[in-house]
Amino acid sequence: MHIVAIMLSDIQHMLIENAGAEFALKMKTIDAGANRIYGVLMPILNTIAKTTSAEGCELIAQLWEAGAYEDRILAAKMLNKFA
Repeated sequence: MHIVAIMLSDIQHMLIENAGAEFALKMKTIDAGANRIYGVLMPILNTIAKTTSAEGCELIAQLWEAGAYEDRILAAKMLNKFA
C-alpha cells in the first residue's frame, strides 16, 4: 500500500469525487448537527485514511476544524495511527 503526504484540499476533493447525494441524505438522520455531509461510504473513507500520511497533527486538526462529517471521521481514523 502506497502512503502519500496530502493536503486538506486534496482530501476534500476526493470526498467530493466520491460523494453520494442519496447517501448524504440518509446520513443526515444520523448526525443532524453535522456542518456538512458529503455522503461518502465508509469503505472509501477507510481507503483514504489508510493511504494518507498525516505529517504531525496539523492535517488532523485541519480536518476536524473543517467540520464535515467525513472530515471528522478521517481525522479520527488518522489520529488512531498515532495511538
